Amino acid sequence: MTEGSPKNSDKVFHFLAYCLLTLVWFSVFNYGYKWSQAKANVYTAVFSISFGVLIEYLQGHFTETRQFDVLDIIANSTGVIIMLLIIEIKNKTEHKKI
Repeated sequence: MTEGSPKNSDKVFHFLAYCLLTLVWFSVFNYGYKWSQAKANVYTAVFSISFGVLIEYLQGHFTETRQFDVLDIIANSTGVIIMLLIIEIKNKTEHKKI
């Protein structure tokens, strides 16, 4: 973020980026591989959250300009969980209509 940005404003970007990442992974697993929603949810959560933690670790240990930030991991993980809840609610309401 830029110098004039409010403190922690990048967390919104992290949240939204991981919502999108979660949607992509879920689509690959559920629609691409034809896995059950439960299996797709688990793999999506594990892959997305693990990726977020790994990226933060790498930033903290292998770059000079970036740093490890637990709040980024929390924002990333929250994006994953919220998107999976949205997918779950959407799928439940679609099944009730049928």
